[in-house]
Amino acid sequence: MMKLRTHDRTAVFFSAVLAFAALIGTKAPADVLFRDDFNGTSLSPYWRVNPGDYLGRTYLDQAPDVGGGVATLHLDTYSPTTPGLVVRGTEIQGQDFYAQGQGLEFEARMKFDPSTPNGVVQS
Repeated sequence: MMKLRTHDRTAVFFSAVLAFAALIGTKAPADVLFRDDFNGTSLSPYWRVNPGDYLGRTYLDQAPDVGGGVATLHLDTYSPTTPGLVVRGTEIQGQDFYAQGQGLEFEARMKFDPSTPNGVVQS
């Protein structure tokens, strides 16, 4: 009969945990469902812009700029029609809907203006 000491049992336990984690940590390569490199001069038809919508205190009345592989979404902290009450911004939304299936993963590369005031949500 073989006896395991406490540190041997601990090593066996952690080895089993690591082996299990390696099994569940592997995933199949993902299918890319949507990609936009913003390489034109306007948004592709895959995007929707809802000018005139409100999102909290933000009035979404500005169009994005597209060029050089970048879509620029604007935010102004001053609104000439309601100074101090409303900020003006831009929002783009994807047109397509995707089934959740086994899960969805979203990835985006963004740069933020470092001079943006604290408290402003930028993504």
